[in-house]
Amino acid sequence: MSQLSVLHTYRHLLRGLPKFPSKNRAKLLLEVKSEFRLNKSLATEPALSNRIAEARGGVDQLKQYQFEGVNWEIRTTQNPLPDNRAQ
Repeated sequence: MSQLSVLHTYRHLLRGLPKFPSKNRAKLLLEVKSEFRLNKSLATEPALSNRIAEARGGVDQLKQYQFEGVNWEIRTTQNPLPDNRAQ
């Protein structure tokens, strides 16, 4: 596993997290950073490959939430069922 591919995966995760619709985005960002820091000294190829595969799965999941122009905002002040009866 090349250092460049690890860095590429890390960057994709960091760029995708702000678009993830969750209240825990900040916590997720900290967890991603700490996991990469903890595992930067992995020496065995199988262990490193498993961790990168797991991270790439996370990137794939984040890509599902990257829609341009989608508004995830919920407005509770509007009536979802307006009364359209003729008066």
